[in-house]
Amino acid sequence: MIEAQLTVNDDSKETDIDIDKQSTAESSVKISKNPNKDIKKRKLRLDYDLSQSIYYLLIIPRCVQYFTQPYIPRWAGYLLSTFTIFIEMYRTFRKGKKYDEIAVPILAITLVQALISVFTEDEQYLNAPEVILPLIVGITFFISFFFERNLIAHIDGKSKGDSPEGEHYRTEIWKSADYRFSTGLLTVMWGVGMLSQAGFLILMDIVDASDFDIYSFYGGIVFQLFLTLFTEEYVDYKKKQYEKAGYDMSHIKAQELEVKEMILA
Repeated sequence: MIEAQLTVNDDSKETDIDIDKQSTAESSVKISKNPNKDIKKRKLRLDYDLSQSIYYLLIIPRCVQYFTQPYIPRWAGYLLSTFTIFIEMYRTFRKGKKYDEIAVPILAITLVQALISVFTEDEQYLNAPEVILPLIVGITFFISFFFERNLIAHIDGKSKGDSPEGEHYRTEIWKSADYRFSTGLLTVMWGVGMLSQAGFLILMDIVDASDFDIYSFYGGIVFQLFLTLFTEEYVDYKKKQYEKAGYDMSHIKAQELEVKEMILA
């Protein structure tokens, strides 16, 4: 009688274990039933991070510098604008993504701008600090076009994080010649735009056209906003085209499910 009770208990334990395994496997299937939907949501969020980083690193600091000029010294405006760069660095650090290789140089350039503005309060060199950032950023965009990955592709790839999914994305999407051409074209556009802005500021100092400062500011901001939105939408459009042609990350989810089933077996 005791043996029978033990057998029953063992069977019940085995039954419980089987039920747990089955329920866990079913829950795993439910989680991975529609991986494309989860990937699409994650992709939309990360693509937004691509444009949001440009806002925090380039556009918002420029607005802070311009609108604080009538109230505080120019060097103080530059220092104040660095807080938005720190916000971007902190935001990406909290989410586990690495933008330091982009944010840190821009932060250093902004500090150099603040230093130069202390010695260039003369009206003749009023735009000297303003020229530095668009000049260096424009040259960087141009140079990155000849690298293994251009700057736009680098930012887009880094936004996917260091997960296996992100690594797969960076290696697979780069196989698309259309994606390489698109990001290369956008890189050149950013280079031309930033260098044009720097050239316009230099020209204003040469001809002493300080009255056009407001047009330079709003023109540069509108251009950067347009180019940022265009970059985000165009890159996303090209990635969707590549997905339709066969690029799909659902097999990663399938591999994860197989591993879970092997553990449960």
